[in-house]
Amino acid sequence: MIIDQDSVPQITSQILRMRTIEQLRLKKISDYMAGKHEPPYAPRGVNSEYRWIMKKSKRNFLPLVVSAISQNLHVDGVKPSGQTTIESVETVSASNPEPAWSAFKANRMISRQHGIHRAVIQYGAAYALVLPGQMATNDELQGTSVPVIRPVSPRRMTALYADDVDDEWPQVALEVRVVNNANDPNKQQLLVSLYDEQARYSMVSSPGVTLRDSQIDLQLAEQDDPNLAGQAPVAYHSLGVCPVVRFLYEVDLDGELDCSGEIEPVIPLQDQINFTTFNEMMAAQYQAFRQRWVTGMAPVDVQGRETAPFRPGVDRVWAAEDPTTKFGEFSEANLQQYLDSREAGIRHMSTITQLPPYHLLGQVANLSAEALAAARDGLDRKIDELKAILDDPWVNVIRLCSLASGDKEGWNNTEWQIVWRDTSARAFSATIDALGKAATMLGIPVEELWKWVPGASADEVISWVKAKQEEEAEAAANEAVKTSIQMQQAGVPIAPVLTQQALAPGGSTPGGGGGSAPGTRGGTNSPDGTPANRNSGTRPITNTGRPTQGPARA
Repeated sequence: MIIDQDSVPQITSQILRMRTIEQLRLKKISDYMAGKHEPPYAPRGVNSEYRWIMKKSKRNFLPLVVSAISQNLHVDGVKPSGQTTIESVETVSASNPEPAWSAFKANRMISRQHGIHRAVIQYGAAYALVLPGQMATNDELQGTSVPVIRPVSPRRMTALYADDVDDEWPQVALEVRVVNNANDPNKQQLLVSLYDEQARYSMVSSPGVTLRDSQIDLQLAEQDDPNLAGQAPVAYHSLGVCPVVRFLYEVDLDGELDCSGEIEPVIPLQDQINFTTFNEMMAAQYQAFRQRWVTGMAPVDVQGRETAPFRPGVDRVWAAEDPTTKFGEFSEANLQQYLDSREAGIRHMSTITQLPPYHLLGQVANLSAEALAAARDGLDRKIDELKAILDDPWVNVIRLCSLASGDKEGWNNTEWQIVWRDTSARAFSATIDALGKAATMLGIPVEELWKWVPGASADEVISWVKAKQEEEAEAAANEAVKTSIQMQQAGVPIAPVLTQQALAPGGSTPGGGGGSAPGTRGGTNSPDGTPANRNSGTRPITNTGRPTQGPARA
């Protein structure tokens, strides 16, 4: 959808009014995440001690719920569908690695991706904005084309779709930012950006306007407006689509309005935990100790005013001269009932969110690795579903990066594969043993199994493969030299063999290009007549200076 520039302020004002209800819901979620909960009920006229206990009775478990899920989500890489680990190493080692992933790392998305994941879990939605950009590469500020990726909270951005369920790209997207005035806080302004298929339109409000105002007048920003930080009021990106990607917490065929995230459904449980904690603290304040009473006494002070008959203390004994005076005591309250009630509320929250109880209760018994894995089975299933839902938005981010950098092939590739870090709880020794059996019994190349090593990132796996290739190449060269010496000692004529060092820049080719020795495949033979580099896993080098076709594998 392309918007006429003259109608931009009017359309923007309409969208601002439409998003008012949504913002109220998101603000409540944000307040609860920050510990700003609704207080327990208090009757009218309670004293300051009562209100102090109300204030101290909040036990905020919601950030822990978000963190426990978010810590299992980390994008480790991206590769074309079906690419093997060896091919990934060759791509990374090339002079032109995948530009979309390079842009991902250049925008610090290795760390900033967690802002998107946490917003999705917290609010139910989040956005990523991708625009063409440049990165300075030297002192003269000569830049290379690198797309700009910016995560945006749903509290700051709203995207409108022709069909909320089926559309992949929005018609328009609106981003709102509050610009504070350092000299006068009452003169803050709204900086509103509207994105369509061809441009970004920047608008500003008059000073003193807030998002709570019912009527917000906007106008296109001036060219020298300091709020734009040197950017043009109308910046053309010409990507052909609105450059905004929406991330959702769940796929709901009823539309985005029903996508509430993880926090909103458990807010009543959080209020219940706070209320139970308040009752426990009230009982601890007034009933956790024995209270003594006395009847038949009405002592007064020297001025005739009633006063307390006794001052309680460990070293004091209560006594009375009147035989009709009676003493007694009230028993202390049982606080265990309040603690059990609060723990039941926490376990209920654990059930609703599919988090293992030990995440919220902090109690871990002597459990085996298998028992711990079974305890977090529900969480693992939840993470697997969430990864599948977030996979397509991340693919669209990679595609937009390709489009913004001029890579049409990457934009048209809809089969990118997002590489997620494996964070499941498995015993290290048992996992390694299972991977070893998979390699030996099923014949799976070991390099393809390294990505399943617990805690291994994609970059670490690539470095392992490169290190193994270098080690095998060195071993093959040493074996070739050893075999050549043995054949010379036996008086067998051999052709010269090139090593990797001989093929380095400045190296020479001894003996010209006379081909390999008889019976060899680009290398030398061992004394028993078998190729010396067979099953070495490297590319054997012939005296023509060219590697043989394809890597050999064990």
